Amino acid sequence: MKQVQSKQRPRVTLRDIAKRLKLSHATVSMALRDHPAIAPATRKRVTKTAKSMGYQVEPMLSALASYRQGRRPPTDHGTLAWINCFEDPRDLYREYLFKDYLTGARKRAEQRGYRVEEFSLHQPEMTLKRLLAILKARGIQGVLLPPQPEPKVSFEEDFDDFAVVTFGFSVASPRFHRVCNAQNQSAMLAFERLRDLGYQRIGLLASHGGEERVAHNFHSGYLVSLKRFPDVKEVPIYWEPEDARKREKTMIQWFKRHRPDVVFGMVVPHFIPALKNAGIVVPDDVAIASLSCTDDNPEYAGIDQKGPETGEAAIDVLVDAIQTGTRGAPKVARYVLIEGEWRHGETAPRVLTTSTKRRKKKVLVA
Repeated sequence: MKQVQSKQRPRVTLRDIAKRLKLSHATVSMALRDHPAIAPATRKRVTKTAKSMGYQVEPMLSALASYRQGRRPPTDHGTLAWINCFEDPRDLYREYLFKDYLTGARKRAEQRGYRVEEFSLHQPEMTLKRLLAILKARGIQGVLLPPQPEPKVSFEEDFDDFAVVTFGFSVASPRFHRVCNAQNQSAMLAFERLRDLGYQRIGLLASHGGEERVAHNFHSGYLVSLKRFPDVKEVPIYWEPEDARKREKTMIQWFKRHRPDVVFGMVVPHFIPALKNAGIVVPDDVAIASLSCTDDNPEYAGIDQKGPETGEAAIDVLVDAIQTGTRGAPKVARYVLIEGEWRHGETAPRVLTTSTKRRKKKVLVA
């Protein structure tokens, strides 16, 4: 029997694309790498043609190119915009985690041949529409949207000239690519580690606005954990009131009513002063764990959300979008989740048994 051999379609090369477009091989190569020396219209035309012709990067050649690039300083590909939407730009960084996002983004951008420049939306006579026009005029192709001042923010402005990546869930629309901590898993990890340390009355500190900002991931992770570990006694969630003047009173009332032996959450910094004013000592009277541990608060036990790594991942997603010609809201948004890590800290030591000598030193986090 005669064997029929299948004909493989010849691999499309850069020279094939260059021939069709009547461009040089070097121009096509630089355009597909989104080099700023090539006009945006040409880059777009080359990317579209390469896709229609079925061009695929040869894995071995790509690996070799990456190896070579890693041995020499990266080419300057231009600027990426970090848009700070807070009325006072400093307010964004009151949450140390968000400061770490920027640190990681700048580090990774430099490695990939870009610079991250911060732009404040709240400057005299500045609007988002005008700012986007300025970015376009400067040839900036990539935009990072850090967490917003309020949850569920919707932008009506046109981002179609930019690749966009946002952090977390505070931007509701358009639906851009997102990068954030795997918050549901972080809450479950914190609950499990606290249980392993011997705590049996584990309380969650939460706020409605905060949970909206994280798509209720911490809240849901806590509820799932209660089902996973029925030996842990259920403590009603403390929901922080919006009125800051009521926080301290309601916190202490909740604590005295339910007597948790440990509490964890994102609003831990609000809880500490209330405990101190009521004469309640950490960790002797109640232990505390944070869902946002950073190097700025090394004494806390809790979850390290890996802020710098989150910023690095955002740059990788953004640069990929730039290089593949993705602009504006993609048809299918990617969610990149960064795994958190438990940190041991003096605010939540292991529960001591009656046969173990109790610590005499008391720790109070100010």
